[in-house]
Amino acid sequence: MPKKGMKGPKQPLEVILDKDNDSVLKDRRNRSTGDLYTLRIGRSDVLPLLEVTFTDDPPTASAWLRHAHRLLDRRRSTTGKHPVVVAGFRLFRGQPREWIYCKSPRDISSRPVIAFSLCIGGSHILYFPIEYGVVPRPIADFFADERVVVAGVNVARDAAALEAEMGVRVARPVELAPLVEEAFKGWGGFPILRGFWVRPEEMRKLDVVDLAAIAMEGMETERAEDHQKLEMIDWSYGCEEEDRIKFAAVQAFLACETATRCYRKINGSGVSSAPVCD
Repeated sequence: MPKKGMKGPKQPLEVILDKDNDSVLKDRRNRSTGDLYTLRIGRSDVLPLLEVTFTDDPPTASAWLRHAHRLLDRRRSTTGKHPVVVAGFRLFRGQPREWIYCKSPRDISSRPVIAFSLCIGGSHILYFPIEYGVVPRPIADFFADERVVVAGVNVARDAAALEAEMGVRVARPVELAPLVEEAFKGWGGFPILRGFWVRPEEMRKLDVVDLAAIAMEGMETERAEDHQKLEMIDWSYGCEEEDRIKFAAVQAFLACETATRCYRKINGSGVSSAPVCD
């Protein structure tokens, strides 16, 4: 990477996940169906406070998704155009409960999909462990909606996994690296990360934290102390539950924020020309 650029690195933004003990989600029978968290990334005047819903209950996840559809309908009524929503996405693999007495593949990438995180609207995040290999129909419909751009790192691979393992089609998967490269070509024709130019072959190696730092023009999010472990572990165990929720939420939010800023830079305010992964 050439040692040229225009901006130096800044202090990473601190990430804090708080659980509200009074915000336990319950169904009509007063049974607990999940928890609400607040995620803070840096100062609240820089980035919004993020509401994180952790649930493995399909009706609760479906209720969360209604927010996305209200957003779509609101945009249609106010603009009269076919609306598009940007969703940040991250998939996780591990050993499902029914494998508890079975020998799992040693390669994590060979294990089944067991959870995902999804961010819409830049402030609402869902972390959903997939129970018994089934994705609720409303979530599947959301992914299959042509109005929803699903952005992430290696999102084409994750979309293929969802379809192969769960029968869930992702209509508009969008890879972040080429999107950032197109939107944030700095002086010299390359995006700038921590004061250095990043060439195309290096862009493909960046994770969502690095890509977000480019899109947020130097505002870098701090990495978890065990970031590498969280990237590689079996997602069904291996670290504390709140560490997994925090990591998953940050990954989805940064994907959403990065894609949104890219489209804003490329198209003004719209995302109608969102490219789709091959």
